[in-house]
Amino acid sequence: MATPSTGKIKGTGVVGIVRGLRAEREAALRALPAALHHYLEQRVVITSWYPEADYVLLMGALLHIYKRQTWESAGATAARDALSGVYRNIVVEGKVEETARRMRVNWRNYHDTGDLTVALEPGIVRVTVADYCLISSDVCQLNRGYFATILELAGAQVSARRKLSCRAHGDPVCVWEYAWHPGASRSTRPASRD
Repeated sequence: MATPSTGKIKGTGVVGIVRGLRAEREAALRALPAALHHYLEQRVVITSWYPEADYVLLMGALLHIYKRQTWESAGATAARDALSGVYRNIVVEGKVEETARRMRVNWRNYHDTGDLTVALEPGIVRVTVADYCLISSDVCQLNRGYFATILELAGAQVSARRKLSCRAHGDPVCVWEYAWHPGASRSTRPASRD
């Protein structure tokens, strides 16, 4: 479970979740705490900032309703949606390392807390997030899927994903490591299904 949060997430990270909840309104009313029912009524402004704690509860409710997805597959879906739309300039097709370097900018597009850094070695991308307001193994799984999908959209075939450290387990930072090799380009690769 997430710890209390004072951080904010951009509306672009919330709008798709709320859209999914509104499609299943009755189930969403049962799954969400009453304090969050306003998301089912009020417009989510993509340029506004919303509490990260709300984001986790909204996503948890959506995943409860749509049981076919996990936190990790929801992260992959979120990456595909965001990076084919408003933030598509983050991905440079055929340039995995350059795309990985842009992950820091992508993080700042969404979150007002946390410092994301990327370390590159041949065939390895290591992503570290420090000082993020949430401590949640669920959100870590979501990020695991999101980060892997960014690399895949750039043309990487991700062959291994490992979580090296996790704040939810008492570590000082969260670190993910992705082993990869060149894969099919986005335009020739079939769409993923989660």
